[in-house]
Amino acid sequence: RNYTRLLDDAAFWNSLRVSLVFTAASVGLHLAIALPVALFLNQLRRGRTAIRLAFLTPWMVTPVIGAIAWVWLLDPHFGVANHLLRSVGLIAANKVWLGEPGLALGSIVAVDVWRGFPFVMLILLAGLQTVPKEEYEAASIDGAGALQRFRFVTLPHLRYAGVVATSLDVINTVLTFGIVACMTRGFAFK
Repeated sequence: RNYTRLLDDAAFWNSLRVSLVFTAASVGLHLAIALPVALFLNQLRRGRTAIRLAFLTPWMVTPVIGAIAWVWLLDPHFGVANHLLRSVGLIAANKVWLGEPGLALGSIVAVDVWRGFPFVMLILLAGLQTVPKEEYEAASIDGAGALQRFRFVTLPHLRYAGVVATSLDVINTVLTFGIVACMTRGFAFK
């Protein structure tokens, strides 16, 4: 009876839908941001350690501390986000980022992306460092351009790192509770 009641509950299906949207959006954006950043960090020759550490900082911050900082940044009256967006003309009036279901979900996805992409970036960066330089040289000699080298040399070598990164990222994202609880205080998404 409990399972039957659960499957008939509209709140359960809404929660499942929101969880799937949150996970898909977060994981997709983690990959979309992590790959270019990993490619950039792999090319660096100077200041490599300091810049890598700067990119890893959001991942090292405790989720609850990061969420509290973002609650302050997204405050509808005194938050920096509203001020910056108004000053560049993207919004006309202050937004209640965590008070409206659509904005709250987008805000939490953004915070999770800020916090989670360094993990994926780190795995992809490790994968990039295993690509033999000889393959890039051979592709260049054969006349391959930068895009062709990326497509035919880099991406095949990143396949397994990408699978591992995506699998672990889905698990981490599904287990995200601290950020949501701190930022919304149990506010229901629709």
